[in-house]
Amino acid sequence: MKASIRYYKLEERVMGPIEIEVLVPIRTESLKLSSTARAVDRVLDELALIAERYKRDRNYVVEVFVEMGKGKEATFSVTTIKSTRGRIQLYFSPARLRRIGLIYDGTRRVNDVKWIESPEETYVYVGKIKINDENVKAIILDTDVGVRVLSRREIEEYRKRSGTHLGKT
Repeated sequence: MKASIRYYKLEERVMGPIEIEVLVPIRTESLKLSSTARAVDRVLDELALIAERYKRDRNYVVEVFVEMGKGKEATFSVTTIKSTRGRIQLYFSPARLRRIGLIYDGTRRVNDVKWIESPEETYVYVGKIKINDENVKAIILDTDVGVRVLSRREIEEYRKRSGTHLGKT
């Protein structure tokens, strides 16, 4: 049985008029597991070690993927993102960002959405978002696990409630 451990670092990115915090993979490791019965214990032990190792570092996410057989996979994660203040929970686990759609005032059809392609190996999970174009009324996050639409109002309300701005924790 095999497992892989993927380490991510939270970074700010500018994609067109959007400032967004994303996760960027920094390394991947393989882990050999002897049996299904002991796999979960070994993974939990490994996560505890990782959490201890990174407890003073900020803004990391670590995911462990365990092949359980018959095409099934279990995922475990730990995060050192210290503050969720001003950050929106975008997905329940890191999702690869394919592109961001910009919905401008007056957009009536899907064909009118302006798309910005994401750099390879960019993931969204939890992060701050800022829209720097007053004409953009909403954004679409197109990921490998589905889409999420966020209105400008929703993003701004979240930032107002937490009293933060992108670039400050």
